[in-house]
Amino acid sequence: MAQRIGMVPAVSTQVTLYDLLPRELRGAPSQSEIVNMSAYMIAFVTPYSLEWLDAYAKNVPRIIHSHGGRYLAISHNVPNAVEVVEGDGPAPTFIVLFTFPSVNAIKGFLEAPEYAPYKQARVAGTDSVFYAFENDDNAPQLVGQPS
Repeated sequence: MAQRIGMVPAVSTQVTLYDLLPRELRGAPSQSEIVNMSAYMIAFVTPYSLEWLDAYAKNVPRIIHSHGGRYLAISHNVPNAVEVVEGDGPAPTFIVLFTFPSVNAIKGFLEAPEYAPYKQARVAGTDSVFYAFENDDNAPQLVGQPS
């Protein structure tokens, strides 16, 4: 088994939701228009090699943005920053949360030819699992919840 690496540099971007909207929607979208067009991708990543990371961090945010996505949260890149608080199983070294306009946009990013070499390098240097889901703004747990 490959050795787990605990410290990994963070990737950070400063993009607003407004920046991600198509130009024709940039007039004055209501909050409900913005909220109703969301999907999320969660990446659990445990690196075994860091050879892929510099090129990935320099190039992938641009590709994510071109598919309407943005980074929402990235765990600290220190050992044991991610902890299991319920259930069993190993914690990844870090977790990244993204938002996209739809699951189709997520799939478009993951299958994009310009992402392919970075994806291939990440897959070769990590143990990673990505999950995607559409947000359900009408879920009873969210209706009437303070913002």
